[in-house]
Amino acid sequence: MKHNRWIILLTTAILFGESVALNTEELTKKKPHVIVIVADDLGWNDVSWNNPNVVMPNLNDLALNGVILNQSYVLPRCTPTRTALLTGRYPFTIGFQDENVKREEPRGIPLKVSLLPELLKEAGYSTHAVGKWHLGFCSWDYTPTRRGFDTFFGFYGGGEDHFTHKEPSRLEEMGRKKNKRKKTAYLDLRNGTELDDSQEGVYSSHLFASVAEEIVRSRDPKDPLFMYLAFQSAHSPLQVPQEYEDVYKHIGNKDRRVKLGMITAMDEGIGRLVKALKETGHYENSVIIFTTDNGGAIRYAGSNWPLRGEKDSLWEGGMRGPAMVHSPYLRNAGSVTNQLLHVTDWYSTILNIAGSTTPRVDGLNQWDALAGIASPPRSKMIYTVEDFFNITAGVRFDDYKMLIGDMEPKDWESIPLSEDGPLRPRNYRTESYNETEEETSSAGTDYIQWKELEGNQVLKWKPKVRRILNNYLWSDTKIRLFNVKDDPEERSNLSLKESRRLQKMMIYLSKQLTRLVSSSSHKMIEASPVHWGNAWSPGWCVAS
Repeated sequence: MKHNRWIILLTTAILFGESVALNTEELTKKKPHVIVIVADDLGWNDVSWNNPNVVMPNLNDLALNGVILNQSYVLPRCTPTRTALLTGRYPFTIGFQDENVKREEPRGIPLKVSLLPELLKEAGYSTHAVGKWHLGFCSWDYTPTRRGFDTFFGFYGGGEDHFTHKEPSRLEEMGRKKNKRKKTAYLDLRNGTELDDSQEGVYSSHLFASVAEEIVRSRDPKDPLFMYLAFQSAHSPLQVPQEYEDVYKHIGNKDRRVKLGMITAMDEGIGRLVKALKETGHYENSVIIFTTDNGGAIRYAGSNWPLRGEKDSLWEGGMRGPAMVHSPYLRNAGSVTNQLLHVTDWYSTILNIAGSTTPRVDGLNQWDALAGIASPPRSKMIYTVEDFFNITAGVRFDDYKMLIGDMEPKDWESIPLSEDGPLRPRNYRTESYNETEEETSSAGTDYIQWKELEGNQVLKWKPKVRRILNNYLWSDTKIRLFNVKDDPEERSNLSLKESRRLQKMMIYLSKQLTRLVSSSSHKMIEASPVHWGNAWSPGWCVAS
């Protein structure tokens, strides 16, 4: 199957390779429709172009006739990635880098930060959000229709039942365990600002696909359209109609069957949307972007194999996400690119091709490089900086990745069996970390500590750099360096062998740390839906 895939890619590239792609300036004149599709907790090994066991014919067609992004990076959790995508800024610069926004937390993206749909509206676009928000809703001012979207259909929180569209309160859950009260789930589904209690029993992927399809069919293709379609799949709880689970009868592990069924159901919804785009005349003037929000959660049957780590981690398995871009304006269709792309780049890319004013942000315009008519604009980036307990950070220079701090989980996923036949039941617990193997690697150790690096006279730290780093790093802070091109599984630490390269990356990090805004996580407060009509509702905090 892999062999056939590359034949298709090569054939498509030959067919389209001699055509001339539109650059940013030329595409701006077209005012293309932009569709951004975000999957939830989709792992590297959960898409068909990385794993032929996954049945996703519609996304596969878009990918094989588009550009597959082999080095696309997101954040390790839902809220930070969505923040980066819609603001173009590293989340650590606005205090949104650590934990996801909880339903009972009084916070949202600061109002002073311009979101992508706000600027697109100024450029003449109609803007529509469908699906998961997860960027705060304690105040109406934090909700989608107050942040630039003309319409919104979806849910405000981070996860809920895929059929009932309800979720319990964490605070009530803690009280229930103490008092043995019955668990109660509350509705979180909105059409605009109004609750919609008429969709119980309708599976989330089907529901959101229907709404997206209706929006496209109701719009004149001459009017520029922006749609942010954030599916709930394949986030827990693991739920899917039986017919989709049955597609994977040959897989022995039930959780994995359901997970893959959820992905196939989502793919079916994407197929319906693309069909609507084509039947209404939108498709010919469109750009379709697809990405996950973070790596797969192995504990919920996601798979990032062969990458190290999972959701919530700064290892490649937590942040290197499956992604692709598809458009009739991409004449290098059928290609796979290794150009470096950070999720913040979508903000600048979309605003540039839409002809909108583009604020100075962390994201870069990637369009010309994606179209194959310019060199990739990005050679370095900050994966993320987190300061929940202690500083953890990831920095990228070309093929080299530096990790600062304790990285958990630190293990590798169990190796999947052959893709050529039925899969036996799989154990999703990770492999044991082999300290002996690491200690005998070419680098000598799995990590070095800041006190060791600081004392290394070869590095000759500038006083200002040392002072900044000493403010953030403890003496026993762990430092690792990998060449992720040669070693994508992050097994060979190079921090001692590449000390001069490490110095440059540390200096770059020190400059970025001066922009750090401490995480805006707040203690959960009593915002129980029982006080708000027995539904998850805004109105109990003041936005800032």
